[in-house]
Amino acid sequence: MLIHKVSPISKKLNSMEIDVTCSQIYDWEVEGMLIQNAMPNLTSRERDFISIGIGPQEWDDMFGGEESDDVYDDDRQKVKLDFTNLERVIEEIEGGRK
Repeated sequence: MLIHKVSPISKKLNSMEIDVTCSQIYDWEVEGMLIQNAMPNLTSRERDFISIGIGPQEWDDMFGGEESDDVYDDDRQKVKLDFTNLERVIEEIEGGRK
């Protein structure tokens, strides 16, 4: 389906051919389903375009290239995230606020 959206950044009309059905759009817009659940077959960039109107080129221009799930430290070394102690850390932080 050809989707047309006005970018909130450039105010230009952008178009993108996206493999989405009217039923999926209905589930998201009318039924209130989360977009990632209503349209699981789409990439995050396609879902962003549908929901926000910012095209891939604008994302690249604003944020410098492709999305990545990689996380880097201040020296640009890739870091492996470890959430095994997350609950304990949150409890310590919240305990310190009391």
